Amino acid sequence: MKVCPNCSAAVPDNAEFCDHCGYQMNTTGNAGETIQPIGNAERVKYCINCGARNPFSNAVCSNCGSSNFSSIPRQVERPDGVVILAILGFLGGLVDIGMGVLFGALFPILFIVFAFIGILFLIASLSLLTGKNWARILMMIFSVLSLFNFPVGTILGIVFLYYFTRPHVVQYFKRDQNYGSI
Repeated sequence: MKVCPNCSAAVPDNAEFCDHCGYQMNTTGNAGETIQPIGNAERVKYCINCGARNPFSNAVCSNCGSSNFSSIPRQVERPDGVVILAILGFLGGLVDIGMGVLFGALFPILFIVFAFIGILFLIASLSLLTGKNWARILMMIFSVLSLFNFPVGTILGIVFLYYFTRPHVVQYFKRDQNYGSI
């Protein structure tokens, strides 16, 4: 048995990673040389709980306070609800553009307003699928505004607001920030 230099846990001699903290144990090259980081690469570890990137010297996560780390970033899956709400937002954008065309014949300014809102909905909905946090925030703003469209807009606004504030959804949209620079 050998000892992990990161967390001092006992690790089997043939282990490549520490079972407790995820530290990469195989740090020697073919000629018995220690592998050095390339360039100015900083040694980091990733929180198992929230996925945040932390300096290797941290004992606890700077984002959530957890003491469980891995040397490999955690993959955050896109929640199914994001796909459903993106499709609903896309359809809502098409409806807004259609209303703009319909009412634009009588009031040209309404065409501009509805078309602008519809295009924003389309862009935000497509961006939800790629995990852009600004799109989540924009959809939340639209959801607050739709609360005044009783009864359907109110129900949809509540559903969108509730879902986009769920911790696993927020984590999905902020995953790039967690893996960014420290």
